[in-house]
Order: sequence, then structure tokens, then C-alpha cells
Amino acid sequence: MKKLMQCAGKISPQENGEFWMVAYTGRKMDLTGWDAPVVFDLKDIVFYKDSTPILFSHDRSMILGVSTEQYILQAEEVLKVQDKTFVGPAVVMRWKPTNSETQTVSILENIKNGFPYECSLGVEPETVLMVPEGKTFEANGIIFEGPLLVPSPGRILESSICVFGACAGTQSFKAAQADDQGGFDMTKNVKIPPEKEPADTMNASQMNTPAPGENAPRTMNAANIPDLENWKKTMEAEQQETLRVSMIRTAAGMMTAGYSPIELDGAKFENAEAAARFAVKTNVSADEFQAACRKAVLDRPVGPAIHIQDKTITSEVMECALMNQVRKSVNIPEEKTPTVDKKYRHYGMEAWYSPKVREAADRPELRDLTLHGILDQIYFECHGHHYQGNRKSNAFFAEMRETIDTMKIRRAMNAAGSGPINLSYLWKEAAQKTVIASFNELPTTWQDWVQITATPDFRPQAKVWFGGDNRLAPLGSDGTIELGTMFDESLMVRSDTFAKAYKASRQALYNDDLGAIVEYWNGIGELVPATIDEVAYGSLLNNFDKFFTAEKGNLLTGENSALSLESIERAANLFENMVDRNGQSIYVVPDMILTGQPLRKTATQIYSESNPIISYLIGSGEEIRMHEVKNDFVGRYRPVISGYLSNTNLRQNVYKELKGKPFPNQSSTLWFMACSKASRAPFYLACVGGSPTPHIETFDDDPLTLGTGIKIYSDFNFNAGDTSLMIACTGN
Repeated sequence: MKKLMQCAGKISPQENGEFWMVAYTGRKMDLTGWDAPVVFDLKDIVFYKDSTPILFSHDRSMILGVSTEQYILQAEEVLKVQDKTFVGPAVVMRWKPTNSETQTVSILENIKNGFPYECSLGVEPETVLMVPEGKTFEANGIIFEGPLLVPSPGRILESSICVFGACAGTQSFKAAQADDQGGFDMTKNVKIPPEKEPADTMNASQMNTPAPGENAPRTMNAANIPDLENWKKTMEAEQQETLRVSMIRTAAGMMTAGYSPIELDGAKFENAEAAARFAVKTNVSADEFQAACRKAVLDRPVGPAIHIQDKTITSEVMECALMNQVRKSVNIPEEKTPTVDKKYRHYGMEAWYSPKVREAADRPELRDLTLHGILDQIYFECHGHHYQGNRKSNAFFAEMRETIDTMKIRRAMNAAGSGPINLSYLWKEAAQKTVIASFNELPTTWQDWVQITATPDFRPQAKVWFGGDNRLAPLGSDGTIELGTMFDESLMVRSDTFAKAYKASRQALYNDDLGAIVEYWNGIGELVPATIDEVAYGSLLNNFDKFFTAEKGNLLTGENSALSLESIERAANLFENMVDRNGQSIYVVPDMILTGQPLRKTATQIYSESNPIISYLIGSGEEIRMHEVKNDFVGRYRPVISGYLSNTNLRQNVYKELKGKPFPNQSSTLWFMACSKASRAPFYLACVGGSPTPHIETFDDDPLTLGTGIKIYSDFNFNAGDTSLMIACTGN
């Protein structure tokens, strides 16, 4: 698991225009949003580059400078550089300004004038080790007691100057604090000695913890504590208060110009500093303060000291990250790509998301997105902090449900439609895109011989083509034009709605099984094209005797109808002999052979093999000779193969009255000659709006489904057209 982490430290100015900073002191940090305190083990931390960028408040647009020297000091390791002395554990950097913008110059002047800025590291760890309660972990020369989180190994990507850092009790220092020997001793500025870290299980004589507001350590032991238990409770309360104040200041320090007024406890404040002072005085929790900051700056999360570096997490970014997960099991192209039949809209990641959104979604902590991770991010968006309880419990899902309802209300109030992350909306959009990808990729064949026609609604519509006295006449000798007759040739087509609803299992939610939900979406996406395929072929076979008759001239039977060069020529002649009601040619040219798997090889040979295709012996006695039959149909009739025409194991499943019944008129010798493009067609798929692309709606009637119920529907219907434009050959 990779996650960009940030921790606080100290900074001091140098007289020659360069600056020193102590970015981390090896201590434990209590951070909002994390289930346990956090410690960086300096043995497993390295600098990503020889020169590290120096930013302001982790804002990539606020570049202050670059490091010229950088050190990672282990426990008790001493570094003496010119007039400075540093004692580990610590991350120490010397840096020079590189930016001359006004705001940067102002920050540097504040440092020189003694403003107590603190520092923060931007660290990208590979994994996070969980030290459980009751266990200990030694790092940075300190023995820490669990529960504890240890991110490692990690790379230091940047260091930032901040108004407040993450570690409670840290403070900035300046050059005037150098000791009498001209050096600088870090131990004078670290309230907790680096060789021992206090823990709840340590006895009173081992404790050396500063009280809020004190500048010097306060040593306590059992002899001067009249009531040890009350003293422990007092110390715990003081530590919690110190942490509360520190986290409020941290959140306030990360707020920049350009935000809306902050509303807190019924009052409005024009800036974060004023709101923070109010929060400290009125015992507002750090979570409440951060939630107020988030509400003021929805597009820029103001988070805990450990948070992602790119502060933009929008619903679209989360959706894109989710679709990156979907692509692992669903064929979604990276760039705009036409569908298999090249008739529908372009789709793919590039068509759906801008480069900025795709880049924001490709951050380390979103690359292995989980279901519970999505839910927790939604919770964070709503409440300003992560969920603190067990994520595999009814309480978690109940809390998530309440949060999602809150987010729905917020989204409804946002006219622009770009409000906080909402699971139902996220689910709907991701499922819709998954369904479209699955719809376009399923290898159906109905679209090869069925023509799509648009209808405005579900009422029967007339499908009209030109008919009448359809030839021009010579101009009369007196210049008159002959008046022709006209009539409409038409048929009625209509659309219908095919739909179904599904719900993800409760077990998948508890198991955090996002992969199962993605596969479930993928399967739903295949429902519409598979349904169209069955409706089309089912109608063709169920009404075979109605569509194809000798009277219509579109049926070949007997041994001479078996698929061969001779039978293809006979079927082609039938097409050429078709005429309209005026006895005129309709100019329909067939271009495909539609058949089942048993005739695949024969149809493919006729379409692709070079001449001669067939050789056999004729004659008798000395007159026996080889006879070659020339294939004149190479490349003319492309084969379209469908199991519906020959696979007798298939059963009908769309219409209730036919459910479970076999498809009639199937045969291993059956084949059709058809055309794909003409002014009229043998069959039409009438679609509302002109496309059978499926649509998705979410529903959540079960409190534990969290909006994962999906309704899928498509508006289409199969209609017979001029069926004489398809020739059926039974082959027997």
C-alpha cells in the first residue's frame, strides 16, 4: 500500500540567506484519520533525490526552494555542520530559496524575523506495519508500545514549511538559540528525550511529559504524586487537549487564501485563524473544526497531517479510480475506440475523463481501491475524519447509510451536480460505463442482418419507403411532363422496454469484495446484447414458416439447397429476380451467408479460398478425368455464424410463455442469404432514440445494500420488414 504521508518538524534561518530545518524528530504522532499513532522508522527512510523540493504547506504551486544538504540521523547520531550541532533521531536539511515571488519573499522574511514556522515531510511509503496492542516496536532508539502504525520503507519526496506541524509539542527555532559554544543542541528543543518515549503502560517515575504551555520538561515520580490514578487521568486529559489544539492549528495552517467563510458552531469566521482561536476556546473537537474547513473548501480537503499530496478528491476522481479497477477485468480501451460493429458512439477512458482527472485518479492510494475504502472516503468527505470503528460490522454499514443519505441531500442542493462524493451516484456512473463496455464487446451477430431504426416513443410507427411509378418518362413533344403515380410502401414498427433488477449480496459488502461487484456489473452489461440476440434469432426461428414460403420466392428446400457453390448461385438468382409491385427491380445485393457452426468451414471456404475450390473425377474407363469447379464467389458472401441456428441445447429465456422451450426449426444444414445495407430490410430493430444502448438506475431498498441494487433496461423491439429480402435454405 502506497500513501503519501506528511509529518511535522522545525525550521531556522541562516544569516547567509540559506536555511536549516529539522523536519522530523523520530517521535510518535497522533494523527486524526489514522487508527493508531504513527512512527517513521528512520532506518527505512531515504531521500528520493539528491536535492529535495521545499514547498509551502505541501502546495505544489508554492515552491520555496531546494535542499543543498540533507541528512537522516539515527538515534544519538551527532551532526556538526559549521556552527550547528544536530543530535538524532532527526531528518535535517539545509536549503536555499529559488523563488522570488512576493508571497515567497514574505514567507522568507517571516522566517528571518523569527516567525515560528514548522516543517512537514512528504513521504511515500511502500507498506504500513501494524503493531498491535500489547506488543512493542523499537525505532529511532525508542521503544514504542502498540497499537502503532509504522510506514516503511519510505521515500522523502518533498519537505514543506507550515504554520503548524503534526507532532504535538514541537516548535520552531531560530539561529539566536545557538548555545554558548556557537553550536546548536537539538536536545534543548525536544521536550521528550530521544532515548525514551512515554507510554501509557510505563510507571510514573519514567514519565517526563510537558504540560500544555510549559517550555521546560516536568519530571514526575511516585513520591510526589498523591493519587497516581488521578494523576494519570490528568496527564491523559492534558495530552488529549494538547493534541486537540495541535490538530486544530494544523488544519488552520493548511488553509490558504481564496476560501469561503468558515461556519463553526453557528458562527461565521472570515479566516481560518479566527475560527481556530474560537475552536480552541470553546472546546470544539479537531474533527469538527476540520469538517467545517472541508465544507468551506469542498474542492480542497483540509486533512490530517498524514494525507494525500494532491488535495483534490472529487466524485469524478473517485469514479475514474474505480473504473481503473474495473478495467482489470472488463475490456475498456485506454483511448477512444469504436465498438465492434462501428455503429455506436466512441467509448473508453479517454472519452470519459479529462487528462487532469485521470492523473488525479492515478495516485498510489487509489490504485488498489477497495469497497470499504470508497465508503470511508465518502465518510471522510461528509464528516471531516475517517470512520473509527470496525468496518466489518452492521454498525459500519448503518453509519455509512446515514452518511450516504446526508451526501444525497448535499448533492441535491448542488445545482452544478459536482458536489461531494455520493455512493449511489458513483455506483450508477461506474456501473453505466461498465455496462456500456460489456455491451459493446459481447460478440453478438444480430446487428449483421437486422437493421436499426429509430422511434420517438413506444407507439407504433410507420416505416415508409418510396413506391410508385418509379421510372422517368421522355419529355413530350410539346414540352409537357408526364404525371406519375405515387404510393407509400410501409409497415408498422414499435419499440418496447426490456428490463431487470439485481442486487449485490450482503456478503460481498462485508467481504470488501469490489472484484465481485465489478464482475456483477460486467455480467449485467452483457444482458442487453444477449437479450437482443435471443429476441432476434428467436423471432426468426419461431416464425420461420410465416417469414419464408415458396409463394414469396424466398425459400429453397431439398437436396439442391445444401450449402454449395450451386445453391449459392440459385439463392443469388432469387435476389436478382425480386421485383416491386410495378415489376421493377429493387436493386438489393446480398452480401452474407448466415448459418450455424456445422457449416462454418464450408461458408468460410467459399468466402476465402482461391480457385479451384473443388476437384473430382468424372467419366468412366479411359474417359475418367479430373474436373475442377471454379469458385466465382470469393470475397462476396461473408460468413456470419450463430449457435442459435444449430445448437439444440439452447433454451429460450426472454418471454415467459416460451421460457425453457427449445428453439424450433434449428438445423445443422440451415443457412440464409441476406443483405446488410439496403433502402429496405427484412427485419428491423426499433429503438427509442435510435440505439439499444442499456441504461442503469440504482436502488437501495435494503439498508445494507448501500445503493448497490441495479436496474438495467433498454428500449427496443424486433420487427419483421420485407422478409422476401432474406433467402432461407433448409439444406434438405
